[in-house]
Amino acid sequence: EELLRALRCRIRQDSADGAVIGEVWEDASNKIAYGRRRHYFFGTQLDGVMNYPLKNAILAFLLHGDGEQFSRVTRDLYAHYPRCASEASMNLLGTHDTERILTVLGGRDLSALSYEEVKAVRLTDEERRLAFRRLRLGYAILCFMPGIPCIYYGDEVGMEGGRDPFNRRTFPWGKEDTEILSFYRRMAQIRAAAADILMTGYYRVCEAEGGVLVLERFTDDGRIRLYLNASEKKIIFSLPSDGVDLWKGEKVGTTLPLSPLTLAWVRFS
Repeated sequence: EELLRALRCRIRQDSADGAVIGEVWEDASNKIAYGRRRHYFFGTQLDGVMNYPLKNAILAFLLHGDGEQFSRVTRDLYAHYPRCASEASMNLLGTHDTERILTVLGGRDLSALSYEEVKAVRLTDEERRLAFRRLRLGYAILCFMPGIPCIYYGDEVGMEGGRDPFNRRTFPWGKEDTEILSFYRRMAQIRAAAADILMTGYYRVCEAEGGVLVLERFTDDGRIRLYLNASEKKIIFSLPSDGVDLWKGEKVGTTLPLSPLTLAWVRFS
């Protein structure tokens, strides 16, 4: 802890905008390690962390339809973390220490496989299509939440891989999945266009039941809702007023039908 304080102090001396982001896998506000409670967010050690609890909550929602867990986890995180720490944390779906997100969302359980078996694993075409549909929802959530959406290299072009070292293969230059890449680029455009709300807006869960989530970011000047259907049936959402579908660039009325594993960003004035 003394090293962290000294490091952050020196960085702030060099740059008022400098930040120290820690690799913490749990709720960093009350972590206990090696028999000691840590003080990461007491103002002298870390500005943000790698948001693994959010990642796990997203996977619980996408793989198991657990919107209630997602709601509980995010409620606790934003209640425990200082707002500045939430806004400076790395939101992620995968890292160098986890299986590739596309492989995870394909539904394969690789935990019991040998090294050679994991090495040979590739998703079937059907599994890959399912994984991409889930990935669209997961990355949309990542871009919507308070914090910094972060991409582990290669996830944006559809790389697959099990546990280390198969999650660290070289980037597939010339063999990128352009459909996935186009989705990531489009989502970045939407986030940038909505930066006035997404950079500083407050967050709340409007609905969380099974495979259905409605999330909201809002300021005094407007609000954006993210509607997510991770269930196996068509859902018709009731909207509070007319709005604009940011993905399609079209006005929407007061009802919004969503097929299974689809989403919509709606901006309200």
